[in-house]
Amino acid sequence: MIVRLALAASIMAAASNFACADNLTADNPEAVAAAIRDMGYRAEMKTDSKGKPKISSSTEGVNFSIYFYGCDDKNLGCDSIQLQAGFDVREPRSQDIITDWNSRKRYAKASLTKEGDPIIRLDINLDKDGVSRSNFEDTFKIWSLLLSQFKQQINWK
Repeated sequence: MIVRLALAASIMAAASNFACADNLTADNPEAVAAAIRDMGYRAEMKTDSKGKPKISSSTEGVNFSIYFYGCDDKNLGCDSIQLQAGFDVREPRSQDIITDWNSRKRYAKASLTKEGDPIIRLDINLDKDGVSRSNFEDTFKIWSLLLSQFKQQINWK
């Protein structure tokens, strides 16, 4: 009986490790970029002003960046990402538009620059075992939908 329990526990542990093997984590920016490309989107690997990994992409006619956070001193071992899009507008947008968005939307939060340009951000925790590819794809679809809705919210043309 004990042998069977030990065998069952070993099989379950191996299956769990196998399931996590294909998960996306922030410490592998190239895999995150590849997942985006596999969905049919552009994903260019770059670095930000501090040397951390950064991905440039676009969806819904909007360019956006994916920033990596929680990286070590060598800009490796990152634990989370942030999808961010900024909109350069001729007429500054009001804080009321942003407050309305933030009070109604769950995943992505908005803010304004000093110049009144809207910014939208979505954070994703990709630490430890990361997330499955299907979960990441679903989150990316939510991001695309939110970008479309945000363009309407700020009257972006």
